[in-house]
Amino acid sequence: MSDSFELMYNHRLTCEALTRGDPAATRKLAARQLAGLEAVAPSGSKVTADFLRNLNLSLYHGILYTLNLSLTDCLIDNERLLALPSPAGTLAERIIGAYDDALRGASLDARAVELASHYIRQHLDEALTLEHVASRVYTNKCYLCRMFKTVYGTTFLAYVTEQRIHRAKTLLGSTRQSVSAIATACGYSTAAYFSTIFKKETGVTPREYRRGAEGRGAGVLAGG
Repeated sequence: MSDSFELMYNHRLTCEALTRGDPAATRKLAARQLAGLEAVAPSGSKVTADFLRNLNLSLYHGILYTLNLSLTDCLIDNERLLALPSPAGTLAERIIGAYDDALRGASLDARAVELASHYIRQHLDEALTLEHVASRVYTNKCYLCRMFKTVYGTTFLAYVTEQRIHRAKTLLGSTRQSVSAIATACGYSTAAYFSTIFKKETGVTPREYRRGAEGRGAGVLAGG
């Protein structure tokens, strides 16, 4: 009985093979487990149906925990797939193939977001709309918005703001530029609006942040 449960529920090696980019090994491991299970339970029984459902869930969670990538649409599509009157081996291969395709697509998604984030960091002093950045990396704005959420776990606007505030902190702590000049360098039209956003994100005004940075610098010098 314990061997049957192991074959049905333990898909660790299968998940590892898929997340390291080896779909052929993934299929072989799944087929081996299924064959072992079918040796004690007839094909098409509830046992094999449960095996396929557990395989689907295990691959989803394995990808989520290993790659920090949620393939919910793939999980749901595969669940619908299980209703088809096909051999268990065929269904297992299709489940694995669907996740493999989704992972390959996600790699392209990550590349598009990487290009977009690089463009953003190089043009923080400009007006950065989603539509403009999407056009610069040759993709659809709705698609890019969704991919920022998938890859970074944040929205496009929040990412831009984060990068602008990061640059502002660097400039406040390492230069004597005026707050107005730093606001312009970080893409804000007025110093007042920049100060409002900066305080919202950091809890202090730009001038307060600069005084704190100067104090920390003096402390380091005194300690040295």
